[in-house]
Amino acid sequence: METTSKTTNIADVVSVLRDMLTSGQSDEMLALVEKLLRQMLAHNARLELRLAALLRDKFGRRTEKLDAAQLSLVADLHEPRTSAEVRSS
Repeated sequence: METTSKTTNIADVVSVLRDMLTSGQSDEMLALVEKLLRQMLAHNARLELRLAALLRDKFGRRTEKLDAAQLSLVADLHEPRTSAEVRSS
């Protein structure tokens, strides 16, 4: 049975597992199920990493925060200016 193809027909897998079970190959069947589950978990982990990277590229890091200097610059831009400051600029 080929377990590395990208599109595995579930019905085919169930059929093979059923045949193995009815022919007394329960240990081999369990080993195959374990192998398939490990492959699926590894593939899923790779997909999760790719998705996280794509989301980070698209939306940026969630932990980006302004530091105090950046906040003071923004505050300075929004402070009302006196009439003397307006005339000198």
